[in-house]
Amino acid sequence: MHTYITCMGGNGNAELRACHLDCLTGQLQTLIATNTGVKSPLYADIDAQGRYMYVADHMPDCDGTLGGAICAYQIEPDSGKLNYLNRRPSRGQTPCYIAVSADGRFVLTANYSNGSVAVLPIGDGGLLGEAVTSVQHEGSSITDRQTGPHAHCFRFDPGNRFALAADLGTDRVAVYRFESDTGVLSPNEPTHASTCPGAGPRHITFSADARFAYVINELDNTITVMGYDNHKGVLDPQQTIPTLPKDFGGTSWASDIHLHPNGKFLYGTNRGDGAPSSIVIYAIDPTTGKLNLIGHESTQGDFPRGFGIDPTGRILVVANQESDNVMTFTIDAQSGKLTASGHSVKVPKPVCINFAEAP
Repeated sequence: MHTYITCMGGNGNAELRACHLDCLTGQLQTLIATNTGVKSPLYADIDAQGRYMYVADHMPDCDGTLGGAICAYQIEPDSGKLNYLNRRPSRGQTPCYIAVSADGRFVLTANYSNGSVAVLPIGDGGLLGEAVTSVQHEGSSITDRQTGPHAHCFRFDPGNRFALAADLGTDRVAVYRFESDTGVLSPNEPTHASTCPGAGPRHITFSADARFAYVINELDNTITVMGYDNHKGVLDPQQTIPTLPKDFGGTSWASDIHLHPNGKFLYGTNRGDGAPSSIVIYAIDPTTGKLNLIGHESTQGDFPRGFGIDPTGRILVVANQESDNVMTFTIDAQSGKLTASGHSVKVPKPVCINFAEAP
C-alpha cells in the first residue's frame, strides 16, 4: 500500500512523501519525497482509481491570482512517485481541504481565511482546469475565531449529488446541489444545518449507508451526529458528544474524523496544548447512527492534524504536526480499539494522510 504524507515543512522544506505501508505490521518505509510545485501544502486527496493526487497549497498568490493553489500530480503505480502536472488558483485564501468526485471529473476545495468554496474540473491526463464555480460564504458566530466565515471542509456526499461544506466561522454545514455534468453548485433547500453556537464545525464524514453524517467540531471539541436524507440533501442534528476524556486538563482543538471501512467504528483526533493528544474511538449504533464512547488512545506525538485508515481497515496512520512524526496503530476489527505498532517515520510538519493501492 502506498501511503502519502503531506508535510507543511518549514524553511522551504515542504514536501509530499510517498511511503510503503505494510498493512499487517504497520511498518512505514519511505520511498521518495517530492517538493515540486508546493509551497505550504495543507491537505490532499487521491482519485478513486489511484491515478492522480490533488493538493491544497497555501500561498500568497497562484501565478498572479491572489490566494492559494490546487496542485495536480500523476502517481506512478509501481514506484509511487508523484509527477507534477499543473496548478490552478483555489479562488480563495488558505485552501485547507480537497475532495475528488467519485467519477474523477471534479475537485472541491474549501478556502479557510476568506470562507469560500470552489469547484475545479479535471481534464485529460489529470490536468486541472480553471474553477467553474466559486461561492463566498457569509456570516459569523460567537467566539473570537468566528468573526467571519471560515470554510474548513468541502466534500461530496456518497451519492455525488450534493456537496457539503463545514464552516467553522458560522457554525453551519452548508449543503449545495451539485451538477455532475458541469460542476455548477446551487443552494439546497434548506441551505444548511447548524451546530451548537461556538462549536466550530471542521470536517465531515458519512456512515456506510449514507443515512448519517458526522461532523467534528474544532472549537468545543465535540462530534455532532446528523441524520442525512441523501435524496434531498437534508441534515438533521441528533446527538452531540465530547471528543475529550472527562479528566482532560488543558486546551484542545479537535481536528480530523474518519469512519472505519467496516462501518462499525468512528475515530477523531484531539490536538492538545499542555496535555496529551489523543485519538477518540466510538462504536456506531447501526440503527440510530448515534455514538458510544469506546475510549482514547495517545497519538504518540504532539498536535495530530490529520490521520487516515488504510482501505483494508487494519492500520490507522496519524500525522503529529508539532512533533514531526507519523505513527501507525493496528486496529482490532472486533472492538475498534487501537494498539501502537511501534513503527513511525520522522517528517517535517506532517498534516494529511492518503492511500493508494500498490501493484
